[in-house]
Amino acid sequence: MTNFTDAELRARIATQKRKHQCRNAYQRFLADQRPDAFVTLALNSGPKQLNHLTEKLKKWAFLMDRALNNNPRRLQRLPSERRLNGWFVAEKQKTNGHLHGLINLPEHYLSGEWRFLQLQTVLDQQWCQCVPSGDVKIEPIFDAHGVADYCLKEAFHGDDFFGSLVELADFWPAPKPQPSA
Repeated sequence: MTNFTDAELRARIATQKRKHQCRNAYQRFLADQRPDAFVTLALNSGPKQLNHLTEKLKKWAFLMDRALNNNPRRLQRLPSERRLNGWFVAEKQKTNGHLHGLINLPEHYLSGEWRFLQLQTVLDQQWCQCVPSGDVKIEPIFDAHGVADYCLKEAFHGDDFFGSLVELADFWPAPKPQPSA
């Protein structure tokens, strides 16, 4: 027996149903991005606020773009197709904060100029510059829906899921307006 009225129970069930529908929509969206790899970036340093995790992710994305493009002088002018992109979800912020991500690698990286096995080394080097105590795990994706489901396993349990979902493209500089003729 519960202490809820029938109206309260119906409202709770409706809320759970909406959360489930929203989670399924996010799962489809993430899988439809056709990611190349699943990455976990761990800080191994206890509880962290979301803004701390996001700042580390931003720095790592910047370092990865430099590493994947042989340290270009003007990184801000790098076209989007040469940048690392993907979606990350912050998880376990109250215990051992880490990020799960589905990443899309730049086309030149996948075309043979780079190899997937080399990627683990590059990821480790760049993440250790951001978080010396951290570690990285990367895996190829064989089932995008299953991996997206795993990334979202704790989604919608807290109050601010939408704040914990981050796209790497959000860190890119805004394109400069083109002069009109």
